[in-house]
Amino acid sequence: MIINDIAHELYAQSSHLLVDVTSARKLTDAVRAELKRTLLAATNARRVELAEHVDPTLLGGLVARTPDAELDASVRTKLKQLASLA
Repeated sequence: MIINDIAHELYAQSSHLLVDVTSARKLTDAVRAELKRTLLAATNARRVELAEHVDPTLLGGLVARTPDAELDASVRTKLKQLASLA
């Protein structure tokens, strides 16, 4: 919680966005660059820094967490959403 508060304050004071990214496989340079471009466009950040982690249980896709939001584009979550419709 303290780290999240520090990350939030860093973003608020310097527009430096720290993003925790968990993906099913190691990010390619192209995916990394596209994710940074997307985050820069979606926020007022001047700089985006990714902390990358691999979690094969996601099956595919990624989860990106900022101090204020979460983007869950994982296959695991999509499958759970589909299962809940049945």
